[in-house]
Amino acid sequence: MGLAATHEDFSVPSRIGLAVPCHCYPCHSPQKPAWYDKCYEWMICLVFKLVTHSFSAVVKFHNPENKAKKGGICVANHTSPLDAAILSYDNCYSMIGQRHGGFLGFAEKVLDMTNEHIWFERGESKDRQMVVDRLTLHCSTGKSLPVLIFPEGTCINNTSVMMFKKGSFEIDTVIYPVAIKYDTLYTEAFWNSSEQSFVKYLFMMLTSWALVCDVWYLPPMRRLPNENAIAFANRVKALIAQKGGLVDLQWDGMIKRKKLSERIRQTLMDLERQHFLSTSVLPRNISHGDLTTLTSVL
Repeated sequence: MGLAATHEDFSVPSRIGLAVPCHCYPCHSPQKPAWYDKCYEWMICLVFKLVTHSFSAVVKFHNPENKAKKGGICVANHTSPLDAAILSYDNCYSMIGQRHGGFLGFAEKVLDMTNEHIWFERGESKDRQMVVDRLTLHCSTGKSLPVLIFPEGTCINNTSVMMFKKGSFEIDTVIYPVAIKYDTLYTEAFWNSSEQSFVKYLFMMLTSWALVCDVWYLPPMRRLPNENAIAFANRVKALIAQKGGLVDLQWDGMIKRKKLSERIRQTLMDLERQHFLSTSVLPRNISHGDLTTLTSVL
């Protein structure tokens, strides 16, 4: 099974022919030929196509005319590290994310050899300022690849959208929102890094039936004249949640690493239950009242 998207297919000789010159010129070289950027973007998308095909990914892209353009920032809800691979199937990005160790850290180092990405340590305040400065510089040229950011800062369980960090919304540039929703009928795409390693997660994905999801490219947005970064972030988040059929929550995603009280756990369950009841399509002989009784028992 492959990705349910229409893309031109290329023969093996043409792939090899384009791969060789792309690797002969390092991405950080100041003297790049005119054809390099287009060739590089094509090759990166090809690599991520191979990656996503290896997971039997079936992705439906909606409204491709809203894809992020150079000089902009693409923001999306975050369920899995594979979100970046799925979005890079259809577009080429510079990425910003937390620096990891192990296999995921190795992947970040490989990506660093191909383009200018930004990795940071979450607990370092100086790293946070460095990210803002480099992001501002990156977007100011208007010619750099769009930046891909997951403002939640951690993977969320495919049912809700948690608080967006305000940093990326302080930059004076166009924001391109993207909503991603996985079909749990085929696999559970959520990566809980507190309970499983990335290698174990990859093995689970590779042995699953398929990785099925929808990707919605939403219309580009800009911060309003009298709007602060937090209000802008909440406005973008609400739009993503609505399009993806997700619960819009104001809580920090890092709450998943905390030991919660029974009251908070019950509140979260109630919110998800209410969202499910309001968006589900039920058989004719089952009422919402009957389902409420059933879910309360579960």
